[in-house]
Amino acid sequence: MHRNKLANRTLINLSGITIGNAYVDDATNSEARYEFLWSHALISHETFARTRRSCNFSAIINEECVNATIEVASEVGNIDPYNVYAPVCVGSNSSSESGVAIADIDPCSDTYVEAYLNDPEVQKALHANITKIDGPWPSCTDLPWNETPTSTLPLIKQLVNSGLRVWLSSGDSDMVCPYKGTVEAIKIMKLPIKDPWRAWYSDKQVGGGYVVGYGALTLVTVRGAGHMVPTYQPERALLMFSSFLCGKLPPPS
Repeated sequence: MHRNKLANRTLINLSGITIGNAYVDDATNSEARYEFLWSHALISHETFARTRRSCNFSAIINEECVNATIEVASEVGNIDPYNVYAPVCVGSNSSSESGVAIADIDPCSDTYVEAYLNDPEVQKALHANITKIDGPWPSCTDLPWNETPTSTLPLIKQLVNSGLRVWLSSGDSDMVCPYKGTVEAIKIMKLPIKDPWRAWYSDKQVGGGYVVGYGALTLVTVRGAGHMVPTYQPERALLMFSSFLCGKLPPPS
């Protein structure tokens, strides 16, 4: 967007941006996690009240807040934070050990993929690990991040003010980046509501989720989806993304 304004540059015809289950603001996202857990009956009212009383997520976290969050983790137990209604992987030898799958998704899929990609014959076929790195390949590596802004709201506001269409979408069973945190982050930008909150439909059901428009910015929730929305709700995700590409809100009926 910035470089398009410079002379003698190849113009990129950027008209919109959509971000799925975005971590847009540290303070609102962190606070919303505990409200999400409480509102979904995953922690007690007393523990939730303790976090509200002890924690100021816009400031340095104190010892009392740390103790409260430890209590939260104890009460929640072993759940998948990216989809609180999905089963967790309890075995890796067969899908029968994985509990009940959601939308034909085996919760042990990551384990299978990681084992497959660490197979020497597979790596040879992919021309991967030709330098023979010591140790197995992991799906996530704790690389040091040098730049981690506490909020991307100034950037999002800049994109919106430039005239770009910006969509923020949220699977409504994601605890890591809960939709409520995105809602509270949007409030900080003080954008007027142009299209009031309403349901959107998939296959004549309120299966899609809900949508609210703030002019150039749109918030869309996807019902029954976790952090990786297309994994859990591929049909609804396709309908949502198709609506974005067509420049219109998801269908109202």
